[in-house]
Amino acid sequence: RRFVQAVIDCPAWMVSLALVIETNSVQAARIDKVLFALCRMEARRHKDQIKDSRTVVFNLPGQAVVPALLPVLQRVFPCERHVFVYDGCAASTSRAMASANGKLHGDADELLYTAETAFVSIGSAIGKTRGLKEKLAMLPANMAGPVESWMGSVDSFLKMKDDEKSNGYLPFVLRLGFLLGRTDGIGNGDKDLSDVCLLNAMQYITGTRSRPLKEETINAANDALKLAKLDILGESVSISKEQRVQLEACVFCHKGILIGDKTLLDTVQPMKDWSLKAAKKLQSCACCAPEEDDNPGPEDDVSATPGAFAPSMGRKPGYVDGKVSFAFDPTKFNKPGRT
Repeated sequence: RRFVQAVIDCPAWMVSLALVIETNSVQAARIDKVLFALCRMEARRHKDQIKDSRTVVFNLPGQAVVPALLPVLQRVFPCERHVFVYDGCAASTSRAMASANGKLHGDADELLYTAETAFVSIGSAIGKTRGLKEKLAMLPANMAGPVESWMGSVDSFLKMKDDEKSNGYLPFVLRLGFLLGRTDGIGNGDKDLSDVCLLNAMQYITGTRSRPLKEETINAANDALKLAKLDILGESVSISKEQRVQLEACVFCHKGILIGDKTLLDTVQPMKDWSLKAAKKLQSCACCAPEEDDNPGPEDDVSATPGAFAPSMGRKPGYVDGKVSFAFDPTKFNKPGRT
């Protein structure tokens, strides 16, 4: 189906490129050109499968590559649609451990890449956080790595948001609990919102907010979500209460990260008139309503043209997790003079 065919999932070369970036041995301008060229070639390599799809989605191979690749991706593709999916540290660590143990369903190569990158935070200075090494040492080795990797991805996201006015980073911030229909834990809500959340995400990724999605695209996305739920429900690695307390102590070493099940301020709330940007906190009394421009809806955030990107808007950093996807229009690659 079209949506499935237009997804390039976890290309292994991204891990290699992240490792090269970490060495700081290649100039940033050259890294930018290499990343753009590799994405272009990857899209063209899948041309027969992509067919007439106007949008191609790249999924990054694990949270460990986020610190190295996220700033470069924003520089190289500033006008494309970026999606940042987050979950709690405990849940992310549990999935990483299950993946390493081969207990998740799915393609063997994809699990291999996930296992390889889940335990090493590439390009992040999170390990230098005061007191973190001592806290991590109290965790089992197969848990400490994913925790550090998760924190590295969170830290890189927060740094991007702190500099949002200059780098223009305004992604679709997707809470995994909404997408999976969770109704337990703070911030997930009391009813299953997965259908609405999936529709919102698809509208953003495909740039079709102003017109209905094709039925085959919706069906393919629903099928993919069902498989993802089965994969996550199939994980069997549990985290004890004591380990959870130790895990939260690690996260607390980074004063900018909120722990537990808090929701990132600019998380897109599943609804018909969704917004990339949360309403600003009012400086006056609570009875006053925010200005219309304070909480723009999708009309203001995303145009109907694939590859559109919203203007820069200031916001506060919060709590996020470490998976990133981005989408771009491969038809632009055929334009002469594009470098």
